[in-house]
Amino acid sequence: MRCDQPFGREHHAFLARLRRGCMLERLRNWANDGGLLIGTSAGSILMTPSIAEDALFGNERPENLKDGAALDLVPFEFFPSYLPDLLAYSTWNSRPIIFGGSSALIVSHGKGQLATLLRPLRTAKIAQP
Repeated sequence: MRCDQPFGREHHAFLARLRRGCMLERLRNWANDGGLLIGTSAGSILMTPSIAEDALFGNERPENLKDGAALDLVPFEFFPSYLPDLLAYSTWNSRPIIFGGSSALIVSHGKGQLATLLRPLRTAKIAQP
């Protein structure tokens, strides 16, 4: 099985590099043709329709972000951790937003409402070598 794993720290800069390298459309086509993409951090956010939530890190409003269109492989937005400002953004955004919480995945369907999507059955502490 072949797989690609996009990752990075700065969502907007990562998206710009993918565009400059003409990789955004190639990755989208590859995934739509059955290729496997596993995104971590910024890579997971890039698989959604928009990276608008990246604006929060620059003290801007996500709804004002221009040119934030991403791979659009899933019908929701994703952010690996919960930020209160993302809840406010959900009142403006028409798509569901899935947040990663410390003990659950949380989904917002707009209007600032939250619902728990998944709670782990158990957690395990990983031994350090």
